[in-house]
Amino acid sequence: VLVFKLYSRKLENPHAEREDIRVRMLYRLAHRSKGVVQLSDLERTPLEPDEVLNLLKRLEGQGKARDLGEGRYQLS
Repeated sequence: VLVFKLYSRKLENPHAEREDIRVRMLYRLAHRSKGVVQLSDLERTPLEPDEVLNLLKRLEGQGKARDLGEGRYQLS
């Protein structure tokens, strides 16, 4: 039963986009840069610029990111 619960989401839609992976990518990049993500650094990631901005705005609304201006965001 536990295995089914863990993989049931993947079974329902195996090609679904997973937002948690995108969030982890942002946090890894921020960790390497002392907590600050620059939009210019995100060009090296497989994320689309629109995806990144939407995700950063959502994190900002949740209080997990702060806009520092000039394309820089502080992640907490």
